[in-house]
Amino acid sequence: MQHREHTVLEGGEVGRDWSTLASRVDAGSRAALPAWRPPVCLLTTSTERNHDRQDLPILPPVQRFDGGPAVSRRGRVPSPYQRNAFAPGAVAAAALFLAPVLTGAGWGPVVLFLTAILAVIVGWFAVQAKHWWWVPVFTLIAVVWNPVLPLSFAGPVWGAAQPAAAVVFLVAGVTIRVRRS
Repeated sequence: MQHREHTVLEGGEVGRDWSTLASRVDAGSRAALPAWRPPVCLLTTSTERNHDRQDLPILPPVQRFDGGPAVSRRGRVPSPYQRNAFAPGAVAAAALFLAPVLTGAGWGPVVLFLTAILAVIVGWFAVQAKHWWWVPVFTLIAVVWNPVLPLSFAGPVWGAAQPAAAVVFLVAGVTIRVRRS
């Protein structure tokens, strides 16, 4: 398979290689040329794109720290931990940061349901990760934001509790982790 190498010059002009650019610059300003080469793009015809890319090098398999095969050919090794509580914690934090706006628009019960349910989910992930210190925190959040028997909080205490709970959700989402199996 044949590829034609072209260099994209300033102003959108396409030249054959670096020497094309150098030949267009007078001798006095050659010192101002950058030391790096502009990006090279490979232009192919549609029939060339449909064939197998046999010209690409085949990388040897990379071994992970535990002796298993690598996930990608780039040699990236997956993290030995997974953070299951991160996504529900982030969703709950977003809902709690937006709670003053959502409550004013009539979405207050939705915020309560979402916060209470996600507090139970994050609390369960804390139990699975054996991070017992998070269990009473998320039990308290689930009780305070309980939509079935809501507690009547208002004013600056309730306004300060929502962003504080959002920060708790974010911190727990980052710190609760379990070893991949």
